[in-house]
Amino acid sequence: MEIIYLNKIYIEQNKLDYFKVEDEITRYLRNTFPEIQQIAKRSELESKAPGRENSNFILNGWHPSKSGDIIFTLLPGYLYRFMERGTTHGSPYSYDTHIPLIFYGWKIPHKEFQDKVYIVDIAPTIASLLKNSSAKCLYWNTPFQISNFDY
Repeated sequence: MEIIYLNKIYIEQNKLDYFKVEDEITRYLRNTFPEIQQIAKRSELESKAPGRENSNFILNGWHPSKSGDIIFTLLPGYLYRFMERGTTHGSPYSYDTHIPLIFYGWKIPHKEFQDKVYIVDIAPTIASLLKNSSAKCLYWNTPFQISNFDY
């Protein structure tokens, strides 16, 4: 995921329309760089809510006060500035997002799950294993029952 931060002070001081600047940069990126897969603008993201699915990878990683104004992803296999920065793990593709998740320890029986697990499921699962009452306060639920044991 690549991020562009707009200088809002400059835009305001020069009496530019933020939305037009956002649109022009987006149009330039789309017309100039064919390796761009998806582009999202702050003005679009502010009205949406993230979810469990990776269908909108950009939205799920975007925060209104910390993230940039224009965010884009590249087509599968493309790495921006690879020779300078090396590889990343910031693409929405399975080769970056598919990882094994293993829970191992005392009173955790051997089980295998083929179900898709989301990052937001990890904290409630660990809290549940630790019998931590804050697990009930977390937004997402434990997606699978790891253990039925009383600790």
